[in-house]
Amino acid sequence: VREKIWGSRAAIQIPPSHGVLPYCGALPLPLGMWFPQSQTAMIFIFSPLAAVLIDKLGSRFIIALGFVLITVSYILFTQIDMSNMVQTTITCLILGSGYGIITGPITVLAASDFTGNLLTASQSVAGVLRQIGIVLAVAIYVSGLYSNLSISKSESINYITEVVSTVDV
Repeated sequence: VREKIWGSRAAIQIPPSHGVLPYCGALPLPLGMWFPQSQTAMIFIFSPLAAVLIDKLGSRFIIALGFVLITVSYILFTQIDMSNMVQTTITCLILGSGYGIITGPITVLAASDFTGNLLTASQSVAGVLRQIGIVLAVAIYVSGLYSNLSISKSESINYITEVVSTVDV
């Protein structure tokens, strides 16, 4: 594992043979320098488009389409070569499109049929569920990252031991 500096941000360069969590603009790895924040860009583009599409096609279809795109992207993450910038960026674009289709309309749809006290309660429940999702996402991400770091650490130690044993002093 080598450390590199880009601007004022330090980043860890992990060899492509080690599995790491999908990039999608979350970490400043070299892979994302070509198309930074591709997932965020797609959310920005598709959130307003989803509102227009819901008027034409209906909310159930659009929300289902968003979930299908998210599912497809996660399946692709298991199949693609994560060191291939083009494959990873396309998969991130698909993931961002799915999230963009869902995130904008879901808040409106959660409260669209309520008034008065029920509207307040629905927004509270939606806020609590959003926070639970955030906590679970962080927990899952950190546990996956820790697992990959442990594997990378042991592989790095084995590699260093092997290289040092071959050095003639």
